[in-house]
Amino acid sequence: MIDLLRGKKSAVSKIKELEANSIATGITTPSIFELFVGISVTRRPVAEKNKIMDILKSWGIFALD
Repeated sequence: MIDLLRGKKSAVSKIKELEANSIATGITTPSIFELFVGISVTRRPVAEKNKIMDILKSWGIFALD
């Protein structure tokens, strides 16, 4: 996810491949928590939050309960 947020070519390519093959993507709630903790130490928290939210709109979220 970090590589995707940073625009790393291999991560972007992999996500495009998964989407092209209709393979679902997802993330766990602890990973989402870690991403939001990271926002607190960035210089551009609003921009980073927007990037995360854009990605999460199309991903499944796996709750750990």
